[in-house]
Amino acid sequence: MTEVWRRTTSLIAILSLGGIAAHLLLRFGLHTNTTVKLIPLWATLALGGIPLLYDLLKKMAQRQFGSDLLAGISIVSAVLLGEYLAGAIVVLMLAGGEALENYAVRNATSVLRALAKRVPSAAHRRRDSQIINIALDEVAVGDTLAVFPHEICPVDGVVVEGHGMMDESFLTGEPFKITKAPGSTVISGAINGESALTITATKRAVDSRYAKIMEVCATRNSIGHECAALETSSARFTRHSQSR
Repeated sequence: MTEVWRRTTSLIAILSLGGIAAHLLLRFGLHTNTTVKLIPLWATLALGGIPLLYDLLKKMAQRQFGSDLLAGISIVSAVLLGEYLAGAIVVLMLAGGEALENYAVRNATSVLRALAKRVPSAAHRRRDSQIINIALDEVAVGDTLAVFPHEICPVDGVVVEGHGMMDESFLTGEPFKITKAPGSTVISGAINGESALTITATKRAVDSRYAKIMEVCATRNSIGHECAALETSSARFTRHSQSR
């Protein structure tokens, strides 16, 4: 779906809503004659219904069939039967549904972009009493890592020392911070709170939850707007993994 068509469906939805409202005002508010009160509906069906039907015909030619095909049949049937208000309502439903889907896509994309900007680049390996800064890809399973206040957790792991809170909202969708104590699991990409934590890495960076989410994002972006469901999918995946 191109950006032009996304904008077109939004405009059609607004036009349909305005046309239906104008019809109801002319019919019940001003009590105009039949021809005048139908003009907004005719405009809605002509300016909104025709582009939608044309798009549906293109999908049919490409053998892409969906529930929106039934909506197209409903629009044509309503016009043939003279039920212009019903037809306009179907136009509103079809265009409005696509507009809401596009809005969800944009929201999901913005979240994913924010996730991409938060990719950790380094980790603090703790050995004896020393802390050594290492590249993220040097982290091995079993390494003891320090996560300082307000830092992004570099890899998946388990807390072995310290008590604090972590913000996992970008990853799980949960709107509150999660308490962390020895034995608690931590996920890469989560933002540490006010206290430093010591964790043991249970996965390498490339195998961590954060990396997998971004990998799914890249894959879904390459095949279209299915990435809209990624935020929900990643949240379910994270919660399921934590419950295991």
